[in-house]
Amino acid sequence: MLTDQIVSELTKLKDNFLDELGNNKVALEKTFEDNYNQILGLLDPLGPFLEAPSLRHTESLGPCSVYTDFGLNTPPFEEYFSSSLTLLGSKMQSVDNIDKLWRPEQDSEALQAFNSDQYQKQREAKILSKIEQCLSITQFKSVSFPEEDYTQYLRARNLVQGASRRLLDILRSAFNFLDEDPRQEMGQLDLAAVIQSLASNKPATDVFVLDEYLKPSFAWSILFDVSNSMQVKGEYGRALAIAVAEAAKELMLDATSWTFFAFSDKLYVLKDSSESYSKRVRARIGGLRFEGLTFIPDAILVAGKMLAKRFEEQRCLIVISDGWPYGYDEMPLVLKKSVESLLNKGVIVIGIGVETDQMGKYFKLHSSIYTQKDLIKKFGALYANASEKALET
Repeated sequence: MLTDQIVSELTKLKDNFLDELGNNKVALEKTFEDNYNQILGLLDPLGPFLEAPSLRHTESLGPCSVYTDFGLNTPPFEEYFSSSLTLLGSKMQSVDNIDKLWRPEQDSEALQAFNSDQYQKQREAKILSKIEQCLSITQFKSVSFPEEDYTQYLRARNLVQGASRRLLDILRSAFNFLDEDPRQEMGQLDLAAVIQSLASNKPATDVFVLDEYLKPSFAWSILFDVSNSMQVKGEYGRALAIAVAEAAKELMLDATSWTFFAFSDKLYVLKDSSESYSKRVRARIGGLRFEGLTFIPDAILVAGKMLAKRFEEQRCLIVISDGWPYGYDEMPLVLKKSVESLLNKGVIVIGIGVETDQMGKYFKLHSSIYTQKDLIKKFGALYANASEKALET
């Protein structure tokens, strides 16, 4: 059996280590190389690893076949269980059937898992029903949650390693600049500050009571194109979407202030405003499949309608796409009207082109992203300028 052969090779490696510890001279480099080649030869016919193994009966984050046949021929474990209890200083109760020992806890755990699953389904149904009310103005075929694949999320995230952190630094510096509170040099004296200044013999001019400064509030909505035309550059596009989403997660301290959707000729909910950016949301991003037509204006209509209802001082819609709307007649014209409508409502609309300049045809604020540096510098600077202008008006 393959597993036994691998265990045998690792056991040989362990024995060689023990010989080395016993001052017996062993060519460890040669031993490492031999064991490595042996194990590699056993695993190589199986192809690349396509899954991130996870324990059974845990949160479903994608396909996993490692434990599919596990436990089918498991021997009785009463003896092991009894010896474990003895080692811990306890003693197994005498019962007719060993299952009676953990039946109450088992039932309680099963009920808890069932209730948790039911609650999650009810919550998702509520989210979908809320968004379905907006579909009447679009030609989307349906709205749903995508399949979950956390492994694919991790693969895509590695393509732009560190980009979200550097992008966050750029955006955060823009937020800090916009939120800067100038010191007051006139007005009502702050007695504590005056006494401190006199006691230290250090003249100071900023000894006046500061007016309370209300920081602007922000709301974001991110749209990611997963249509068939994105297949060629889809994984890089997925990586860019992850970088923007993770920057938004750190930037928006309130998880309810931003949403994340994907679209083709269907609408997919990745993160609703009532959800946090959890592992489940990340798995949804990884589970997206690139297929279908490209209903960009319809996605903007839905996300824009939801943004328009919010009361934040600044609202921003970010569209990540290849810039090729396709699906029904006069779609480019409808797209331009959708963008202009949101701009008239005071919403900042930014188009991020995934290795393309096409977004410039439909979005006044746009950037073409070919490298991580483009995402950090171009998009970061674009958003900072647009945000500053919006707060001035």
